[in-house]
Amino acid sequence: MRKTDKRQMLLRQQLEKDKVLYLADLAKALNLSKETIRKDFDDLAMDDNVERIHGGIRLKRQAILSTHYVFNEKKLVCVESKKAIAYKALSYIDNGQTIYLDCGTTVSYVFEYLSYKSNVRVVTPSIPLLMLYAQEETKAFFESKQHQFIFIGGHVNHHMQTTHGPFFDSMMKAFNIDTMFLSGDAFDFKKGLSNADEVTVSIINAVRPQAHQCIVLVDESKVSKCATFQCLSPKYIDVVITDYMASEDDIDYLSKVQCHFEYVKTK
Repeated sequence: MRKTDKRQMLLRQQLEKDKVLYLADLAKALNLSKETIRKDFDDLAMDDNVERIHGGIRLKRQAILSTHYVFNEKKLVCVESKKAIAYKALSYIDNGQTIYLDCGTTVSYVFEYLSYKSNVRVVTPSIPLLMLYAQEETKAFFESKQHQFIFIGGHVNHHMQTTHGPFFDSMMKAFNIDTMFLSGDAFDFKKGLSNADEVTVSIINAVRPQAHQCIVLVDESKVSKCATFQCLSPKYIDVVITDYMASEDDIDYLSKVQCHFEYVKTK
């Protein structure tokens, strides 16, 4: 049996056990390049019972039974990078401000780090953050820090675990946001933030006019890439925080459109 066949057989067995596999984790565990694992995933995904997801593959029956766990799956990808980026984002939050947090997994870590701040009003359409806030320990922590949690309702997108639509758009007009924090599926230095779902575009269009400052949080796996739907060009972004080591040309371009680049070292 060829090494490739043997490895894919073992990956298939692991997939049957874990239901989902992530490229970055396997490349590190097996001491192989991401490109090698990516090719294995491509071959495995030819099976009708297997589908590609962001950063990995999973069994389709798991996707059908656990659609609402997509957020948790993505949150476990590039964890250390996301935490470091979110922690850096805290330096852009002052006590007493009103902030907007989107439904992204990187942004969700900002919510968890608010213990370092006080009297912050959090405005969000994120259902996972609503569920987290509903827990007694989170409510107690918010009360001790004098934070406020404001959930904006609307139509529910189950895949992205966020609200959106006309009601959401109307409600957002009532707020003056100091800083909005966004994440997405891809970020390109020339084209800006993009996403695989058009819902994100409508949400950002409703929130951006109400926000004084816009900060994008993206880990290196999403940088220098473009997704299907364009969300926000760099000229409408004030700060990009990432663990991607950009070239001087890319940083200069962002500077010309008055977008500040913030590099976070995670390794």
